[in-house]
Amino acid sequence: MNKRKDTRIPIQKRGKDKKNRILLTARKLFIEKNYFEVSTNEIAKQTGVSIGTLYSYFSSKDDILAALLNDYNNYFLLVLKKINDQKSFQTFKIDPKSWLSYLIDQLTDAEDKEFHLQIEMLSFVVPKVFDLRKKHNDQIVSLIYEYFLYYANNTDVHEIRLLSTIIFDYISALVDELLYNKHLPSEKEDIKRYGIDSIYTIIKTHLN
Repeated sequence: MNKRKDTRIPIQKRGKDKKNRILLTARKLFIEKNYFEVSTNEIAKQTGVSIGTLYSYFSSKDDILAALLNDYNNYFLLVLKKINDQKSFQTFKIDPKSWLSYLIDQLTDAEDKEFHLQIEMLSFVVPKVFDLRKKHNDQIVSLIYEYFLYYANNTDVHEIRLLSTIIFDYISALVDELLYNKHLPSEKEDIKRYGIDSIYTIIKTHLN
């Protein structure tokens, strides 16, 4: 794989736009063909720039992927920040089902369906992608744990940690079902409602 070290950070709008076009093209090609079948030459050609121009912004295809992962991570952190505030804590204490519905909506909206599938695939073979996915999952588990601590009465802390991991798995499965399987809108609402009811039953059983 070709690598160049002397990349530059664009300052002018024209340069920033060109760099963003390279990223958007790479992202599109990664989704259409998968990461391993795309070359930097193809990315440059599809973007309408020379290979030299591409390498002036990115040292390699891995560097392009790293930039896309950074954008993916930044958006995820914004979503996490929206979920994690004092108002949400109060909502969870009063009405856990409403909070669960809000959490699932935010995670569903946050997932870029096609690119997320590519990220999932790459997480099995590219360490930096695996690390990012694990980091995201750990952050959500930690968030759930904080809410459970706030809600619980006399539940053991170790049990709350275990429950947080289990509930995360339930929520992840529900989000994947809503995102990736074809359902009518009414069916999606039913799946979401039944899923939330099941999760709430588990929470209620173990945290009281």
